[in-house]
Amino acid sequence: MRIGPVFTLPNLLTMTRLALLPVLCYLLLRSEFFGWLPPVIVGCAMIATDNLDGYIARKTRTSSNLGKILDPLSDKLILNGLALTLVILGRIPFWLFLLIFVRDLILLIIGAVSLFKQRILLIPPIWGRLTSLTLGVSLILLFIKSPVGIAGLGLSVIFMAISTYIYAVRYRKVFSIERSYRYAGSGNRAGKLRL
Repeated sequence: MRIGPVFTLPNLLTMTRLALLPVLCYLLLRSEFFGWLPPVIVGCAMIATDNLDGYIARKTRTSSNLGKILDPLSDKLILNGLALTLVILGRIPFWLFLLIFVRDLILLIIGAVSLFKQRILLIPPIWGRLTSLTLGVSLILLFIKSPVGIAGLGLSVIFMAISTYIYAVRYRKVFSIERSYRYAGSGNRAGKLRL
């Protein structure tokens, strides 16, 4: 699979968003010194770039396979880093972080197997994007102790369940097709499959 161009504007936005993660975590952990506004501004900027990079990639036709890998990967790293920081601050329970972490870890492992063994790169469903968006906003709201964060978190869990189910159906289809090729004795993979 070709990675495609690296230094496109969407990819640079994604890398910038990921680079801001330690800054966000530091501001959150030192919020008694910096206050709540700086981390909220950085968090909102990261959420904005998450939506902006995909929009630019579509409009300018600069979408690349690297970007399709980096974008969901950075989302997972950022959400897990943010959730762990809020656990340390006592804003959310540890089991919630564990739920997010285990789900994302399973998806990353299965996605890596699909990519490197079957050479199939599956695009996250819209429900996955909604999960990342609502969860990111909810975690920021929980940081500032807004009651709206609890409602947003409940919505995030619903989106998470729906997207996980869709992922399971897609990956099951991928591996079922792989087995059918193997049993048929064909050397061709399902690399051009569009799900």
